[in-house]
Amino acid sequence: MTSEQISEWKAYEALEPFGEWRDDYRIAQLCTLILNITQSIWGGQKRVRFKIEDFMLQYQLDNVEKEVENVEKQSVEEMRQVLLDIAGQFKKKGD
Repeated sequence: MTSEQISEWKAYEALEPFGEWRDDYRIAQLCTLILNITQSIWGGQKRVRFKIEDFMLQYQLDNVEKEVENVEKQSVEEMRQVLLDIAGQFKKKGD
């Protein structure tokens, strides 16, 4: 796939979203519609008005970002030692 084709697909997705997020949105929209109709028919005095956001999947990306921030960073010397160890293992296999 050329970079021009990738750019065209990105532009198309901006106009007509597709993919997992769009699928999740459509299902959430359908759930909202069904439950709001059900509430209006059988809800009685305790009607609850649902919103699409109530049914959208919430991915826990915030937790992942926090975990990444808390990871101890390697020093240059530690990285160098790891690479030397790996190189040493390959050297041993080649001997």
